[in-house]
Amino acid sequence: MSKEFKTLFDYLKNLQSRYFHALSAFYVIVNFAGSNIKKLSQKDFLEFHQGRTFLSELFKQYKAMDNKDLAEIKNKISSHEKIIKKLMIIVINI
Repeated sequence: MSKEFKTLFDYLKNLQSRYFHALSAFYVIVNFAGSNIKKLSQKDFLEFHQGRTFLSELFKQYKAMDNKDLAEIKNKISSHEKIIKKLMIIVINI
């Protein structure tokens, strides 16, 4: 196997790992948000980040997630499910 070919496959395996971990983390975040939607309020955000350097700046930009936001995220995921599955097949077969 040529050095260039090996380098390409090493790169693809690294890409596979990164994509899989990113996608997995995204699903975990969405599921966590769904299970803890009531704990994602501005008040809870402020309590969690108490003492952080840029808290006032963070708090100004924070928007609490609600069920409507979560439903929109899930709809976007399901509308792209075919593409996600194709990408997973490609990633698994590398």
